[in-house]
Amino acid sequence: TVGDSQTRLSDLNRQLIKEIGSLPGVTAVTQASRAPISGGNRFVPVVIDDAEPPASEGGEDKRPAAGYSYIAPNYFETLGIPMVSGRRFTVQEAETEAPVVIISEATARRFWPGQDPIGKRLVIGSVNGPAPYPGETAPFSPGSEVIGVVRDVRSLFLNRVDELYLYLPLSQARQWAGTLLVRTSGRASSLVPTLGSAVRRVDPNLPVVLAPLDWMVSFDPYFVISRIGGILSSIVGALGLFLACLGVYGMVGYSVVERTHEIGIRMALGAQRQQVLGLVLRESVRPMLFGTVIGIAVSAAIARLISAILFGLNPADAISFAGVSLLLIAVALFAGWLPARRAMRVDPMVALRYE
Repeated sequence: TVGDSQTRLSDLNRQLIKEIGSLPGVTAVTQASRAPISGGNRFVPVVIDDAEPPASEGGEDKRPAAGYSYIAPNYFETLGIPMVSGRRFTVQEAETEAPVVIISEATARRFWPGQDPIGKRLVIGSVNGPAPYPGETAPFSPGSEVIGVVRDVRSLFLNRVDELYLYLPLSQARQWAGTLLVRTSGRASSLVPTLGSAVRRVDPNLPVVLAPLDWMVSFDPYFVISRIGGILSSIVGALGLFLACLGVYGMVGYSVVERTHEIGIRMALGAQRQQVLGLVLRESVRPMLFGTVIGIAVSAAIARLISAILFGLNPADAISFAGVSLLLIAVALFAGWLPARRAMRVDPMVALRYE
């Protein structure tokens, strides 16, 4: 029967969690209907309990759609997602399909701006709503109580935090929640063979796919696009930096060579080498400093625009800005120092005749 199947699945889950949790290097194990950024995103219509449902047009549900996951009570501790307010599911709530829900900060801001959402109620799902996956019951609750709010994360898409997200008790899935999430103290990839052996000890016939979460994330379309964009941007940026260095070197070097006659006059009038060199270097770097300030401002503005495309790009990356600026200033100093040093070695009378 369905009840017997659920009991066997629950027993199997408990055995797996116990076996994996006892392994050296494993610090936490939890269970969920899906892993973050693993594809198979699921959405369900949701409104607040006392709100008038939006009118449907042509049979289309106009209620806002929220992503959701069925989770075990220790899900947030395992993934390191902090609670903002309220509490987590109790074991009893997770096992008895209690009408409770934990929501993201964005969900709380959307439905109860400036209010405390704890104790409020949400109408989740539709009686006739389709199940996202065969064998899984779509969420439906005429009134689930909000018991907790957690920090916004990227569970659905890598390039942005979830706009609306619900966390429901695992028992409401009424199916095998086929994802075990394991936190390790070291590299996750090094424990994959050990985890496979632990699963086979519980059930040798159980099909299982073991993969580090970062490996799964690497197949996310936004991650792939971002990585390709990052590589192309790095190539273009490196080429641009190389050309900029060549341009700075040529421009500064040429301007100093053109001042050979002036350098000869200064030397003939008794100027010290250090004084002449200092003057040349200061005047070589001054326009470079001015251009660097403008370049940093423009680069920061452009970085903000493309940060939505390139995942993980920091628009205020001080290390990159400082590194490029120092490199260009160093090139300008070298470009001024080399010809100035040559000019100062020339006999002043020869330099005076230089054209």
